[in-house]
Amino acid sequence: MTQLNKRLHSLRMPDVGVYFLTALLAAAYVLLWNKYRPYNIDDSWFSSFSYNLCHKHSELDDAFGGRFPNGMGGTVVFGKLAAYPQCVLYDLFGWTLTSLQIFAKLTSLGGVILIALALLKAGFERSLVWLFVISFIAMEPFFNMANQGRYESVTFLFMGAALLLVSYGRITFAGFISAAAVEIQPIGIVVPLFAAIFLLTTRPGSRREMVRSCLRLAAGGLAFVPFYFLLHPNAMDAITHPDKGGTGNEIYLLGFLHNYFIDAKYYRHIPELALFTISIFLYIKNRNKIDNKFAIYSFISLTTLSLVTGWGNFNYTVFWYFPALLLVFQIAQSYRMAAWLCLVLLLYVVPQYAVAYMLNRHSGFTQADITKISEQIRKVAATDQRPLNIFGDYALWFADPTHYNVAGLGTVNRAGLATMAVCRDVTQKYLLSCDQIGQLVKLVPVSIVDLPSSKVKLFLTEATVSPQR
Repeated sequence: MTQLNKRLHSLRMPDVGVYFLTALLAAAYVLLWNKYRPYNIDDSWFSSFSYNLCHKHSELDDAFGGRFPNGMGGTVVFGKLAAYPQCVLYDLFGWTLTSLQIFAKLTSLGGVILIALALLKAGFERSLVWLFVISFIAMEPFFNMANQGRYESVTFLFMGAALLLVSYGRITFAGFISAAAVEIQPIGIVVPLFAAIFLLTTRPGSRREMVRSCLRLAAGGLAFVPFYFLLHPNAMDAITHPDKGGTGNEIYLLGFLHNYFIDAKYYRHIPELALFTISIFLYIKNRNKIDNKFAIYSFISLTTLSLVTGWGNFNYTVFWYFPALLLVFQIAQSYRMAAWLCLVLLLYVVPQYAVAYMLNRHSGFTQADITKISEQIRKVAATDQRPLNIFGDYALWFADPTHYNVAGLGTVNRAGLATMAVCRDVTQKYLLSCDQIGQLVKLVPVSIVDLPSSKVKLFLTEATVSPQR
């Protein structure tokens, strides 16, 4: 009891604030379960890649109709090392929004734990790593990754594994894992980049030893190449004969940094941009006080990658944010202000999640909502003798992954094949409303599922009822 009292008395104000706000952060993760980005198209989109691969044995984007290189276009070139683990967990717990949230959080938190262990092994101060990890988990790039069904969380997990392997001297295996991360998605190229920088900055040695280590890392990467072609036997054909349709990925001058800092609603990330900008000047002033150069070299490399590629996908920002925030904490630690920095960041971001909850608490679909719609689909389908073919709202894909085709601008040619339409009277990007579907195929209303967030309408096509006339 005496030791506990001593520990309590030794706590400083920023420490108490950090503990309190970390508890609120945990509450935000719970309260925003399926509410952080309601109607997020990527949840069903990437889950459909996995479902098609494992259950339809198709590498294509069958549900949404996308084609490589106008997006990933399924798993024909990338993504199988994320799809297969996703299938394992989803098959175990069901193809549901709940499984999606569990998978995203397990892989995201697993990745940050591996990163923390790698930093500790590399000699970073324990208090610095602890405060950095809390802040990183709190910031929106990580929060976003841990709350959706995209493949970034698996890439992030591989990144943590590669860094940990480097820290323990398993260089060849680290190279293999790094190359495997590139298979998951193009942004996976950051993993071998991070692994190489981590190797050069945390494992000092003679020039000969460094060259030897880099060759081992490269050899491990090359060893993955045959496995890539085993996973993707059709990749070369997809690359040499790309789809000519579609608009392709939008290119931005600043890449994913533009998407995150400039395009965000209410310009809410500008304070973070100011923090990183100030930190660069402080680093230049105090660079001699910061021994480990991993964060600054990685920060420069990822910033350059964003500018050169122009990839306008804000989901990629989490990989840039890792070294950027670590650098900020190294600078704060040199001023003995790391705990205060963590407190300020939590005070800055946790209220934003409270606002997000207030705005979104009545939006989106819960798993209970999806179950109701699924049950209604089965009831309606039982009245129709044709094989079920759904044309519907992408947010409701989880209601029946087997028979679902998304009603979007790229799939209008599938409307005539539908036996059922599942839709809402809303206008959203990439989504056809009930009225718009009705312009493509004659619909007969059969049911309405009245949910707290919206009304979902079920229709049969005219062909279903015409024999009864």
